[in-house]
Amino acid sequence: IVTRLEALGYNSQDVRDSRVTKSGHFNSLTPLSEQHWKSIQHELESLVIKAEAERHRRERSEIVRQREALARYLIEEYCNTSNDGSAYLLNSQDVLQTEPFRAIIELPNDVAVTVGAFQPALDTLPDLAAARLREEVVNQRQALAENLLRVYQIAPDAVPAFQPRLSGFVQSEQFQSIIHLPNEILITAAEFQPAFDTLPELIAQAAKKIQSNLLQSITGGSATNIDSSLPEADLDKLQLATSTVSAGHNIMDYPSVEWTI
Repeated sequence: IVTRLEALGYNSQDVRDSRVTKSGHFNSLTPLSEQHWKSIQHELESLVIKAEAERHRRERSEIVRQREALARYLIEEYCNTSNDGSAYLLNSQDVLQTEPFRAIIELPNDVAVTVGAFQPALDTLPDLAAARLREEVVNQRQALAENLLRVYQIAPDAVPAFQPRLSGFVQSEQFQSIIHLPNEILITAAEFQPAFDTLPELIAQAAKKIQSNLLQSITGGSATNIDSSLPEADLDKLQLATSTVSAGHNIMDYPSVEWTI
């Protein structure tokens, strides 16, 4: 059986794989006849093909593992010896997943991958470290702005009926322009003061937008007890009513409220 399978061009290692040799066809005490061979050939070839696929998977997995180990060593060596102050931010496992390194690691099995082969990928590490540093700086500034907004107090006489979530203002241009200042500029709570100076106006605009959206909704049929064809005078009354809702009871928290004029 082994001789016949090898004559068909199959790898000797695959032919002798346990899934083939333990298939039960090797236990006969009689010589292999041509008729018997024809009856078992298809099944045995299928087993050999499966063994070959598994061998290729194991070989590929080992080659990729060895290449990743070499790349990881080179990345960590760079981080430990580089004069770049941001190199410490690089995580070797994350860097391994970047395109420059994957392109080399995933080269065909028959391509020799040495230390030199990784040089183009290693050359991208300074820029990658700089990007990581920038991301960390921006995240820290964003967190600072969010914390400041959490403790921001709206003046009692300026509390709108429809209060927007203050956390959303961190995405406004006023805050983002400070968050994205160059890394070398130290950003503390004081640097955010110009953005906070604009908050009353931003809050007022957002409150008006919430109110406007509510009015459009309830006059567009969402509130079944309000005629969608309101006279202008009644619409003015509705505008006044919604604008004087208690600040402690934001109407947007009560979508099922019944409105009457």
